Amino acid sequence: MSTRTRALIAIIIAGLLGGVSPIFSKIALTEFTPFQIVFIRFLLAFFILFPIALFTGKLSFDKKDFPYLLCISLLFAGNVLFFVVGLQYTTSIISQLFYLLTPALVIIFSFIFLRHNIEKRHLLSIGVGFAGGLLLIVRSGSTLLVQSLGNTKGNILILMAVCCWALYVTLSKKLSQKYTPLSLVVVVNGVTALLAFLLLSFRNQNIVVSLSRAHPIPLVNLICLVVLNSILFFFLYQWAIKLVKPFSVSLSSYLGVLASALLAVPLFGEKITLQLAVSGLLIGISSYLTFKKR
Repeated sequence: MSTRTRALIAIIIAGLLGGVSPIFSKIALTEFTPFQIVFIRFLLAFFILFPIALFTGKLSFDKKDFPYLLCISLLFAGNVLFFVVGLQYTTSIISQLFYLLTPALVIIFSFIFLRHNIEKRHLLSIGVGFAGGLLLIVRSGSTLLVQSLGNTKGNILILMAVCCWALYVTLSKKLSQKYTPLSLVVVVNGVTALLAFLLLSFRNQNIVVSLSRAHPIPLVNLICLVVLNSILFFFLYQWAIKLVKPFSVSLSSYLGVLASALLAVPLFGEKITLQLAVSGLLIGISSYLTFKKR
């Protein structure tokens, strides 16, 4: 298969896996705290992937790249932590809808950090996209719309997660040309698990007690997060970044919204209202303008 075909397959699978992530997380949050979920997810993923990377000789890094590795790892961890905490206060659909802003944010960050040019259509794309995002945040203050739009606190946290993710996608492109997707995923998993452990220690949250008392269903969903999202999703996403431009990889967000909506409406009773539809339309137009050719 051609490089673009392989990348497309990876993007499609990653998009679907990204869409089910908030579903698994919502169910896991009924038994575990956000920091416990993040710690278990990425510690187990690290223990699974580290021996594989070590055995295949994929863990060789240049010392001069350590600060850069730490930087993108902290951005990765910020995305995960802000997302899981914010998901407590908003809906699964909204959490994925915000990620459609990733292409517009990648344009901004690419201009700032990589000196990529911004075209006029990109400026229009950014303006329309942020109008849709602002509508979600402002309208989410209404109690009647919580089941559709979540609340302001949760949506701001999700937006912070998206900003971290867009920065990660932009800046990790440089390292993805030098190192394998497996080696990068091992590093970011390890740093994320360590940061979650420090937060757990600070909050005095006993993870052993939570695991021993957990109901099987949330526990199974937590395991699904480890295998399908912490390992498979991020590996495929990092591999796609290596093969094609970050803008193209961002297309997976569309499938994420679709998969999340199809599951969240019947499972959690989330509502699709006019305000949600208008916001989604604006953000969708923004993404279309981002990828539209001259």
